Amino acid sequence: MRFAVVGGCGFVVDAAVLAVAVHGYGMGPIAARIISFSVAVMVTWLLNRTFTFNEETMHGPTRELVLYVLVSVTGFASNFTVYAALIYAFEWAAQYPVVALVPSSLLAAFVNYLGSARIAFRPAKK
Repeated sequence: MRFAVVGGCGFVVDAAVLAVAVHGYGMGPIAARIISFSVAVMVTWLLNRTFTFNEETMHGPTRELVLYVLVSVTGFASNFTVYAALIYAFEWAAQYPVVALVPSSLLAAFVNYLGSARIAFRPAKK
């Protein structure tokens, strides 16, 4: 449940940065998505580290962050594939990229949870 709440916060950050980049700064939806993803990854790592997976892990914070980013990049690959397909296939998605972010983020949430729980935030052996 905590992972879902953190994911929801990450989605809000992702969507807000995406909307500001596209509608506020006139960036294209693809370039803006790279920026919004990067910001969201840092926010979700900090929140997951603090609230979701707050036990001591097998890794120190630096290695944990590197592993989390690698897991997130894997999730982002599936996320971005769906997002880009929607952007290029439908005019409405290019105009309202936050709408295209919804289905792509749902897929990535599943991938990211598995990777986070089993790799990045794997509990230390006691």
